[in-house]
Amino acid sequence: MQKSNIKLIYFDFSFWRVDVCRLTLSIGKIPYEYIRIPRRDWLIKKKSGDFIFGQLPVMTINGKMFAQTAAMTRYCGKLANLIPNDDIDALLVDQILDVANDITYIIGPSIREKNLDKKKHMRLELNEKKLPIWLSHLENFLIDNKKSDFLISKNLTIADIVMWRVLLWLSCGLLENISKNIIKEFKLLNGYFSFISSNETIRKTDEYKEITKEVSKRTVIM
Repeated sequence: MQKSNIKLIYFDFSFWRVDVCRLTLSIGKIPYEYIRIPRRDWLIKKKSGDFIFGQLPVMTINGKMFAQTAAMTRYCGKLANLIPNDDIDALLVDQILDVANDITYIIGPSIREKNLDKKKHMRLELNEKKLPIWLSHLENFLIDNKKSDFLISKNLTIADIVMWRVLLWLSCGLLENISKNIIKEFKLLNGYFSFISSNETIRKTDEYKEITKEVSKRTVIM
């Protein structure tokens, strides 16, 4: 594949939607530039019309801009050889990408809610009802599809990177009123999360160190 000039653009904080691309490219030893936009500057930049679909993250490849997390992650996965050759396994990987988006969509309204009482109510419902349902689905996915300690295949794939980053988001304490122990209630899923968290291929990247450091020190609660 022809060498490309890749840039990833997102806000000035770590989030799974861009982190999965960063980690994937790093694991594949594919150079890229990471551009952070301060949130205070985003509204003006968004109105400029320079960003496809008016959203972040975006990726530029040789100057052409692309968007949508799943599409960007698949592209990075192809470059890094982190997508299974087997068509069914690749289909399972795509499912995990969409599940990550679904989980984000159900959390999103509580992030945007300005009324603190309503926000707390929404979070408690997420913590006690909605998120456990999705985590249960993922636990069953593990039971039905696991071929090794990894999520889908016998090797690391972008599904593992995506799932690790989403589970870190849910359990790191940055989501107010979402229990840091929410994953621990699901034995297989929690064991899988621990396995990926200790995987040397991921841990040795600078991106992993940066993400985990920022998450541990970040004081702004979502």
